[in-house]
Amino acid sequence: MVDSDWRTRLGEQLALKGVKVTELSERLGRHRDYVSRVTKGEAQPSAELLMELFQITGIRYEDVMFPKPSSTGRTAPEVDETPLKGSLEQLQTILNTDTFKRNSED
Repeated sequence: MVDSDWRTRLGEQLALKGVKVTELSERLGRHRDYVSRVTKGEAQPSAELLMELFQITGIRYEDVMFPKPSSTGRTAPEVDETPLKGSLEQLQTILNTDTFKRNSED
């Protein structure tokens, strides 16, 4: 199950890698304002855009969508521990689940 905090984790991962919105928008070929809204969790990106973003930045979507528990005590949602291969089909399935859609509307 994907929790609604994935948007926050995406922004955190981008900040950790020092990714600038201007550079990312150029590499994605998308308007800077839209990419900024995506990185802030204010816009719902397509699965294709997320996969491209992950490829460009080197961020693993597993780290954004299915985080492991951290030393801060924050717990991850229960997920199948089967290693994910990062395919577009898997991400599209995640984005199309009813749970994900309900959480992304919050």
